[in-house]
Amino acid sequence: MTNSTLVTVCDKCLRASCWNGEFMCDQAQSAGVIYAKMDDLIDLDLEHWSHWLSKEDYQIMQITGRVLEE
Repeated sequence: MTNSTLVTVCDKCLRASCWNGEFMCDQAQSAGVIYAKMDDLIDLDLEHWSHWLSKEDYQIMQITGRVLEE
């Protein structure tokens, strides 16, 4: 996984946690989805990067100890 990996995010607030239904924004009911690069999400600093990972990616990172470059 690289920082140019695409992440599914809410098109209103640009947060994956909103699109995943964890912490929904005020416009979530009418929101759609877009794909954003991890590089851009890191620059925005709207949420912790762990929200951008699939369950499988997160498990691999826990096993290998590998973390996302910031």
